[in-house]
Amino acid sequence: MRITFLLPNVHISGGIVASFELANALVDRGHQVTILYQTIPGRDGRPWWNLRKTAVQIVKGINNLLFPMKWFPLKASLIQVSSFNQVHIPDADLLVVTWWANVEDVMKLPRSKGAKLHFIRSLELWGGKEKHIDQAYNFDIPKIVTSTSLKQTIEHRYQKQMLGIVPDGVNTSRFKPRDSFKNKGDSLVIRIGMMYRKQKLKRMQDGLQILSDVTARNANVEVVLFGESINREDKKLVSRIPKLTHHRFPNGDRLRDIYQSLDIFLFTSGQEEAFALPPMEAMACGCAVLATRVGALSEYSVEGETALLHEPGDIEAMIKDLELLVHDDDLRHNMAKKSTKKIQGYSWKTSAIALENIAKKLN
Repeated sequence: MRITFLLPNVHISGGIVASFELANALVDRGHQVTILYQTIPGRDGRPWWNLRKTAVQIVKGINNLLFPMKWFPLKASLIQVSSFNQVHIPDADLLVVTWWANVEDVMKLPRSKGAKLHFIRSLELWGGKEKHIDQAYNFDIPKIVTSTSLKQTIEHRYQKQMLGIVPDGVNTSRFKPRDSFKNKGDSLVIRIGMMYRKQKLKRMQDGLQILSDVTARNANVEVVLFGESINREDKKLVSRIPKLTHHRFPNGDRLRDIYQSLDIFLFTSGQEEAFALPPMEAMACGCAVLATRVGALSEYSVEGETALLHEPGDIEAMIKDLELLVHDDDLRHNMAKKSTKKIQGYSWKTSAIALENIAKKLN
């Protein structure tokens, strides 16, 4: 099958990584996969006279031209185009659009470009004006999602039936535990990790407050942040954490090595979170996970056995459970082992097969 994916960009993010992993899995299964992205990303409904935003998009376009994507071992063909006009889109059997602002472009394309499919990875109200996003989601195009919870959210809001679910997976050939789990007494130091992103939905201030509180009472705790650079508003909270290291946008083996070095992974996103891939990767690498009850976390974890979950914003409860994990070696180790075993069932091959089965419904 010839499959084309339209992506908004190729910057490091959960959605882009997931699309790349799915594309690789489809290539491994014998499909011809092409990924297209625009040199200058669309304005996401913003007026052209918004000079600051327009300038940002132009700078991104220049970076796309000067620095081709090299951070991911992609097996599919990756092509940079000036627009998603039909002259730039190859003929295919399946055409998958992954970002709300590009759905209108897809609606204009002829059937020869492939059966159209809108792959919704999250309710993207954080990514543009709500009225424009609602308009895109109301287009008459088959839609798929990554989780049961997201399916329910989209169907309730737009009164449209989803065609199916294609869950994210985890690359278990890369994300796996150290050669052996730590045994009690191996180290007096407990390392806690957290992904750092500036989006409000990630609720970083909750996470930093939890880490600040726990490290203030536990001198043996080290904190590892990875992701974006720390913004000005959060630097004061970060300064309260005595033993902290920060890694900017690690990926591939470097990201795996960070996960493997951790004992506990903390995740504090709000209800807008759609799937939550980092906790899954952390579980695969042998971490005990403390997280908010959002996205697909309740679907790929067993609460109380493979993860400790709380409602977003319940900082006091998360502080209590984080200290419990720091001090209870048996709980931490058993949870890590159980979660690693469970997460083996979430492979990108399974995700690729799910997409293949959905594609059959379109033809």
